[in-house]
Amino acid sequence: MSTEAQRTGETPHFQHHHNIRKEKQGMIAKLAKTYILLLLIIGILGLTLTIFLHIRALLGVGFPINHLFVVDFAIAVPLLGLAKERNVWANEIKALPTWVKPLTIGLLYYSIAITLAIIWTPSTISPAESPVVISAFFCAFLSTGICIPIAALTPGYIDSVNLKKRVARSIIGLTVVALFVTVQLAKTLHIH
Repeated sequence: MSTEAQRTGETPHFQHHHNIRKEKQGMIAKLAKTYILLLLIIGILGLTLTIFLHIRALLGVGFPINHLFVVDFAIAVPLLGLAKERNVWANEIKALPTWVKPLTIGLLYYSIAITLAIIWTPSTISPAESPVVISAFFCAFLSTGICIPIAALTPGYIDSVNLKKRVARSIIGLTVVALFVTVQLAKTLHIH
């Protein structure tokens, strides 16, 4: 019997199983953090694409709004699944590095200003159909969503039990979105 087993009164067999359980928990936590990092990268890529499309929309170049909606929605749902109590402003925003907060809040205010400008400008197009408004909204929406994995990856922000719960919730959201996109794609392919 090892000195650790003698000190704690545990059998070597119990210690072996305890060590295996600890290794599995450590591996699950690493996989969860890898999943969160992948979501962060996908979120940043989605935000970059949305900003690009927004700049094009400001220049008068349109794009299919429904495609942007599907892509950004598909990215945002798993991100939001990681949120603590679904209150990003009260929880995750507070845990961000100081340089991220002004960017997120700035994009939110910018989105509101663009929407109000479009509403107050006489036009034949509804703000809900405006590529400028839609892309500005999704810039703010995704930048807020990206805050969640940044906070979750911040050391000391979340314990391993809550990390696993949030990742499981996010994976469920990802599954639902994948099913929705698959059905929509199947409908589109069937129609054409």
